[in-house]
Amino acid sequence: MDSARFDLFADLQHIAVTLCILELKEQGGPSEADWVWLRGEVLPIFAGKRVAVSEAIVVGGKGCGEGFNLVARAVAILAFVPGGIDWCGRHFEEPAPL
Repeated sequence: MDSARFDLFADLQHIAVTLCILELKEQGGPSEADWVWLRGEVLPIFAGKRVAVSEAIVVGGKGCGEGFNLVARAVAILAFVPGGIDWCGRHFEEPAPL
C-alpha cells in the first residue's frame, strides 16, 4: 500500500475510533457486553484470519466497510485499557470510568 493510501486509511480510522470512543463515553465506558464481544467475536477473527481481514479493510472488497467499523470499535474499546492502544500511528487512551 502506498503512503497516501495508508495516510487516508489512518485519518479515517482516527475519526471512526474517536466517534466510537465518544459513544462509549456517553454510555459510561465499555459495557460487559462490549468486552464479551471483543474477546469472543473480534479477537478470534484476527487470530485466525489476520491477513485476509486486513487486506479487505485496506484494499476494499466484500466486507471492507464492516471490517473497517469492527476495527474502529475494537480499538475504541481497547482505549479504555490502562495504557491504551497504539493504532495507525496514533495513541488512544481513555481513563477508566468511575
